[in-house]
Amino acid sequence: MRPSAEPADGLAASVATEGIAFFALDGALRGLDARFLELSGLEPGARVLSHFDHLTAWLGDRLPAGGADDSPLRAPLDTEAEVDAHIEVDGRGRLGLRLRPSFGADGINGRAISLRGGLEHQRLQQRMSQAQKMEAIGRLVGGISHDFNNLLTVIRGYCDFSQEQLSALDAELLLSQKSHCATLRKSLNEIAKASGRASTLTRQLLAYSRQQVVAPEYLDLNTELREVEKMLDRLLGEKVQLELMSEMESATVFADRGQVHQMLMNLVINAHDAMPDGGTITLRTEAFRIDADFAARFDYPVELGEKIMLRVKDCGTGIDPDHLPRIFEPFFTTKDVGRGTGLGLSTVYGIVKQSGGYIWVESTRGRGTEFQICLPAADDDVAPKAPAIATTPPAAPRGEHILVVDDDASVLSVLAQLLEKAGYRVTAATSSADALDAQSGAEDFDLLITDLLLGDTDGVELSRQLRKVQADLPVLFVSGYDPDAYKRRGVMPDQGAFLAKPIDAETLRRKVARLLEAP
Repeated sequence: MRPSAEPADGLAASVATEGIAFFALDGALRGLDARFLELSGLEPGARVLSHFDHLTAWLGDRLPAGGADDSPLRAPLDTEAEVDAHIEVDGRGRLGLRLRPSFGADGINGRAISLRGGLEHQRLQQRMSQAQKMEAIGRLVGGISHDFNNLLTVIRGYCDFSQEQLSALDAELLLSQKSHCATLRKSLNEIAKASGRASTLTRQLLAYSRQQVVAPEYLDLNTELREVEKMLDRLLGEKVQLELMSEMESATVFADRGQVHQMLMNLVINAHDAMPDGGTITLRTEAFRIDADFAARFDYPVELGEKIMLRVKDCGTGIDPDHLPRIFEPFFTTKDVGRGTGLGLSTVYGIVKQSGGYIWVESTRGRGTEFQICLPAADDDVAPKAPAIATTPPAAPRGEHILVVDDDASVLSVLAQLLEKAGYRVTAATSSADALDAQSGAEDFDLLITDLLLGDTDGVELSRQLRKVQADLPVLFVSGYDPDAYKRRGVMPDQGAFLAKPIDAETLRRKVARLLEAP
């Protein structure tokens, strides 16, 4: 079994319309298919096919510029570089040309040269353009979500602060005034609920852009499917049946449990909506291996190795072929106004990619759709034990001195007020320069709270500067982005606590209290 449909990256799988030739690291021909001969017009056994150098010289002569610069075609056989071009062959018109590495169990084992006819090449270019557009949208929504999380931190913070003040005033009010207090409390509760829904929206956007804050762990997908089944049975109704199947006793992956549940819920709800007359939704896990031959079918790097395949299949209306290239775009929906945000499948896409996986879809109008999610398999033997969860309440504040740094003045103000209200002393700074000046004129701080992105530097560099004077200063980083994105760029060290925006009063105070009582 193999996925045979559109990959989520927006690029087409190499299918029978593409001709491929494989060459070993020494340049010798390893094999080619009939389609390659048909497109190139070459005869089997032709000298130009006997060696990589001969064929690339022949291809170079057919570049549109007459071979003026065919150096990209002559890259070393063991390079990971990929080349996209087109050539002109007499009687066959313009053909798409691609050179890419081929992979074996030990890494690169040669080069693959593929040719596409004019229609296939045009389709590939369209899908590559689509992939670039989706990547650009991802960067855009990631940036917007980060700014929006700052706004939500302010809204939620002042809402929490107002509710606490209201509770304190309630005991002092006359009975005739308590009804007004209740009305105000109800309004504040509605603001809190709205900010919660907005926070969920930003998490979906960040999932699409692969910047959502995650806590991956070793999970058995079979167990997670059973957990989600309990929640979905009530939602699906009597006309839709949910069927769980597995070809393996344990399907262990390394992923965020919340994200996995969100992915499953989105896919099953989509399948339910595609079956207005009822039917069966099948969720199946199976072992799957990506080898070099399978990876060569795709026009983008595919990681080799053992995988877990999750299939979500319905017998519904299917997806219009014209809509397939766009189904993972955020805000794209074919549902009626008010019935969907267009973020369901884009969220699934982001979760799968953030988990190191791939997603394909097969769909036939009137027969149904199957989503195929391929995730890296994890070894049960290396799964770490879950850390112990603290059960005792954190210690009450004792007037500890906290330095809070954020270049957004509104966020800085609300964080400072929430901490002061809890009983801490706070020094606020809008830049690293102000923070360093504050350190030079005060006693040691008990904790640094800093945004990871500051106008004049980043939070990690600021913490390093402050620790030159106070080596044992504990740090709490805050941001609306996934901390792993910073770690991959070397910005955020493994040590140091992290809190995701938007931040509410209770979460902030509990996190601060735990850090201050740590040895």
